[in-house]
Amino acid sequence: PDGDGINDAWGMSSNVPAVSDFEMYVFDRWGQVIYSTTDPYQPWLGSANNGGEILPPGVFPYLIRFEVDGAETRKELVGHVTLVK
Repeated sequence: PDGDGINDAWGMSSNVPAVSDFEMYVFDRWGQVIYSTTDPYQPWLGSANNGGEILPPGVFPYLIRFEVDGAETRKELVGHVTLVK
């Protein structure tokens, strides 16, 4: 994130269907939660708890859980997001 408005935030796409029971977590390399939200429209800005300075470049694991409205199953997405400057 460098403030140019391009790829400065990471999270759910704004064109996803209506979701409920949303949880998103970003972890550091030791497995500690550095960001969490229950708002699908609140992206991670690259800092711990979206406040203060941007974290150093690195690879950060994530976990996203949600239900698509009208679906019977809960979705879980697991992966890594790379933070570069």
